[in-house]
Amino acid sequence: MGKYCIISILFGVIYGQGAGDAIDFDGSNDYISITDDASLTSTSVITISAWFKKESDANWMSIVGKGTSDTDEEYVLMVKDDQVYFDVGDGYGPYIQRSVTIDPETWHHITAVHTRNSGVSALKVYLNGVDIGGSTVGSSRTANDNDYPATIGSRASSGSLYFE
Repeated sequence: MGKYCIISILFGVIYGQGAGDAIDFDGSNDYISITDDASLTSTSVITISAWFKKESDANWMSIVGKGTSDTDEEYVLMVKDDQVYFDVGDGYGPYIQRSVTIDPETWHHITAVHTRNSGVSALKVYLNGVDIGGSTVGSSRTANDNDYPATIGSRASSGSLYFE
């Protein structure tokens, strides 16, 4: 039986009468860092799921990441107004990048899935329950594994491509 890793995230700012605490990702320096743990790591099966509401921006915004740079990234899931990017390796794959409209100021649900069998990775991304399509680039490249913290709202543990 394979090892499974599922990460679920809900973020954005919720305002309203009686609302409690919330994190406001302002796109400049806010992110959450989660100490590395075996439950956050898998080079064969991982599912990342999140609800998000973003500002309008033509730049990349990271939902979740684990690593310090493109070369040692274990995983990253990013969006911008017209694209989604999910990567589980170095800059040459395995990754998937697709054009898709992501309306600002609207709640969206995203799920990114990585499965690896016989040395080949398959990546899928679902936006609001719809498969965005596309094929995995560099599917035979080795998925990364690292001991860096996982981050929510930043691509890397050093802080970059902040979510707004």
